[in-house]
Amino acid sequence: MKFFARYFIGLLLIISLPVLTLAQGGYWFDRADLPTPRQEILPGELDGTIYVIGGWLDGYSITNIVEVYDPATNSWSTAPPLPTNRHHCAAVAIDEILYVIGGYANTTWKSWMPTNITLAYDPDTDEWTERAPMIVGRGEHSAVVYDGKIYVTGGNKQLDSVTPVVEVYDPSADSWTQVASMITPRHHHASAVVDDTLIYVVGGRQGFLGDPYIMISAVEAYAPASDTWYTITDMPNPRGGLSATGIDGKLYIFGGEIPGIFEEVEEYDPDLDSWTELTTMLTPRHGTAAVIVGDTVYIIGGSYCEGMCTDNSNQGFVLGACTDTDFDGYGDTDDPTYSCPPDNCPDIYNPDQLDTDEDGVGDICDGCPNDFNPGGEDTDTDGIQDACDNCPDHYNPGQEDSNGNDVGDLCDYTCTDANGDLLVNILDIVYLINYKYKSGPAPDPLESVDVNHDILINILDIVYLINYKYKSALNRSA
Repeated sequence: MKFFARYFIGLLLIISLPVLTLAQGGYWFDRADLPTPRQEILPGELDGTIYVIGGWLDGYSITNIVEVYDPATNSWSTAPPLPTNRHHCAAVAIDEILYVIGGYANTTWKSWMPTNITLAYDPDTDEWTERAPMIVGRGEHSAVVYDGKIYVTGGNKQLDSVTPVVEVYDPSADSWTQVASMITPRHHHASAVVDDTLIYVVGGRQGFLGDPYIMISAVEAYAPASDTWYTITDMPNPRGGLSATGIDGKLYIFGGEIPGIFEEVEEYDPDLDSWTELTTMLTPRHGTAAVIVGDTVYIIGGSYCEGMCTDNSNQGFVLGACTDTDFDGYGDTDDPTYSCPPDNCPDIYNPDQLDTDEDGVGDICDGCPNDFNPGGEDTDTDGIQDACDNCPDHYNPGQEDSNGNDVGDLCDYTCTDANGDLLVNILDIVYLINYKYKSGPAPDPLESVDVNHDILINILDIVYLINYKYKSALNRSA
C-alpha cells in the first residue's frame, strides 16, 4: 500500500496543507486536430486508438458523433454514432470492448437530464449495444478500470443533486453493484488508477448551472481490496473539469476551470506525499480527459475558456526533457540528455518525419527530397541543392531547360561553341586555335569542340569547323 500502509489504519481523515515542489518536466507536442471541435467529452482508449464520443458542439447543441484517433498514423476516422446524443458521459475499455456510461442526453424535455444507460461498442461487429444500466443515473462523473471492472465515481444524479455514490460494473456478469461512497460528493472531478493498487479521485466541484460553485481541493484514494476511502494531501490548485491519469506509481492532473481556465500540470508522488508542478499545457483546457497510449498522454478537445468555447486541439505529453521548437514531439538536437528523438527538420512541424531519400533531412526541409543529399550542398547558391540542380555550377534558380534534356540551359552547350557565347562563329575558331596551339583556356565543356565526333580534340576539329562555317560543309555536329 506504500504511503497508505504506513500512515493509515481503517478510514482515517487527515487535514493538511499541500506540499508543492516547483519544477519543470515533460514536454508537449501537437498532433492532428480533432475533426469536430467539442467539449464535455471523456475520450476512451481501445486497442491503441482513442475514441472521442458525443459532447457539446458550438451553439450549445449536443451530438452523438464518434471520431477515432490513431496515434500510430496521426489520423482520424469515424465509428458508428451513439444511439442518442450524449454529453458529460464516461468512456473506458475492457477486453476489446468500449463502454460509454451515463451522461446527459436530450431524450427528455431538457438536455441536462442524467441517464443510467450503459452502451458497449464492439469493433469486430462495429455496433453499439446496451448493457445493464447503472443503479444511479448521473452525468459529470468519472470512470476508471481496475482489475477487470469499471468503477464509476460521483457526478450529478439530478440537475443540482451531487452524489458520492460509487458503482462497480462487472462485464462478465453484466451487473452493477454499489460500494463505499466517496468521502466528498463531487462532480466535474477526475479519477485515475495509480500503481495498480488505488483509485484516486481529484478535484471537482459542487453546485450546478449558475449556483455558487464550491471548488474542491480534496484528493481521495479508494482501496478496492478493503472497500475503504482515504484522504491525502490536497491538490495545490482546486478546480473542476480537469483530467487525470496514473503513470509509474504517480498521479498526474491536467488543466481544468473555475476560476478561469487552468494550464497547470501537476504530479503527485505518494511516496513523498508531495506535489510537483510540471510543464504547462500548450492549450489550457477543461471538459476532456487524459488518455494514455504508449508513453504519451493525449489531451483532445475540450474548452479553452471557462464555460463553452469548444476546441479541437490534440496534444500529447511525455515525461522527460526535450527542446522542441516546432512542437512535433521530436527534439531540435540529438542531445543524449533528451528523452525525445531528434528532429530531421527542427524548425518546421513534421510529425511524420518523412525522409524519402533517407539522407537524414526531412522532406519538408529538404531542398532535394528525392535525391540523397545529406549535406544539402548548393554550390551556385541558387536555392536548388546540387543533387537536384540541372546546372549545379551556375546560378539558375529558374532551372530553365529549353530542350528538355534535364540539363539546364546555362550548362547545356551548343556544339562547336568553344567560347560558350551560345553562338558558332569565327570567334570559336580563334578560341579553339588558341587552346590547341597558344595555351589558351580550354572550352567548357571540352566535348563541345569535338566537331567530328572522334573523341579527340585536334587540328581535324579546327578544319572541320572552318569547312562548316566557310566552305558550306555538312554540319555533322548539328
